[in-house]
Amino acid sequence: MNSTQDFDERRSMEAQFLAGELDVLYLAPERLRLDSTLSLLARGEISVFAIDEAHCVAQWGHDFRPDYLALSVLGERWPDVPRIALTATATNATHEEITRRLGMPDAKHFVASFDRPNIQYRIVPKSDPKKQLLSFLKEEHAGDAGIVYCLSRNSTEKIAEYLSRNGVEAVPYHAGLDAGTRAAHQARFLREEGLVVVATIAFGMGIDKPDV
Repeated sequence: MNSTQDFDERRSMEAQFLAGELDVLYLAPERLRLDSTLSLLARGEISVFAIDEAHCVAQWGHDFRPDYLALSVLGERWPDVPRIALTATATNATHEEITRRLGMPDAKHFVASFDRPNIQYRIVPKSDPKKQLLSFLKEEHAGDAGIVYCLSRNSTEKIAEYLSRNGVEAVPYHAGLDAGTRAAHQARFLREEGLVVVATIAFGMGIDKPDV
């Protein structure tokens, strides 16, 4: 459920939810500030609340989003519905802040290693960064989807344009692009094979793609 849906789409989705026909209903935390959303949820059957990217509730973190604080209403309005808060980027201090701000004082904490055996870490001296990147993509990951992170918005656009000119399908992604363009590029990345997104850290949170 999000603001891009038109009236008919939203009504259809609400009807499915109330009829118990949905396995999962995705909501942005901002919508929990709306009485209409809370009223809808109160009329349906809910098995569990899953709060993803829960580190966004931590006020000292760079990903802090004030609307995540509204998620504490879930425990207040639905005390008998289980809640699970998930994040891949939380210190012990963040764990404590998450449970406190979400009103989950008795929550059990499950922590796994940050090591990802399917990820290879490599440090390479730079000589000609663009050519090195192009060679890496073409010789080691031809046809693969990928994300190239840059420090500036300008760099994302220049590198995406350079890769596209040299046979690698690439699009930029940064907070300076309008919302429609960002959404379109993200949708392409999730849908298509072999697309490279050249991005700032604005891209990545909530992305679930198995073949990156």
